[in-house]
Amino acid sequence: YTALPFRTVSGVNQYHYYAVSVPRGIKSPTANSAFLIIACVHHTMVTITPSQIANDPINPNRTLTIGESRTFVLDELDTLYFASPEDLTGSHVVSDQPISFISGHECGSVPYGRVQCNHLVEQIPPTALWGKQFFISSISLHPGGDIFKMVASSNSTTVNILCTSSK
Repeated sequence: YTALPFRTVSGVNQYHYYAVSVPRGIKSPTANSAFLIIACVHHTMVTITPSQIANDPINPNRTLTIGESRTFVLDELDTLYFASPEDLTGSHVVSDQPISFISGHECGSVPYGRVQCNHLVEQIPPTALWGKQFFISSISLHPGGDIFKMVASSNSTTVNILCTSSK
């Protein structure tokens, strides 16, 4: 994945992040959707609101329930890792300082139902750095084409597809 630099954004006092993942694959019945938070500065307040029940595999007593917001205080290089057998896409993380937010799947299948699976991971930038216009294109020769998953930071977001083919 691409590692993004630690960066504060002028005028921003809360950084919002959203997890992006995929459902479990057929051949990966024990693999999980997951996200990792790494604090970049001391005394970073992080609030997590998961889209699914999520567990900390290192501390099994630390479980997040759907829609429950839980706040943690992290020092520089402290980490939080949560995983779920369900797709954690849409889990919302808010911090008062920039963090490194990594999201993905231990062994996800794309498209869903495919027998093979791959480790899928991306470092997600805060929404303050998201854009509004994107150019995307297939770069592979998959027989079924590529799959693009779009995640919005607000409800009622409109997506306009201006071109569906280069032919």
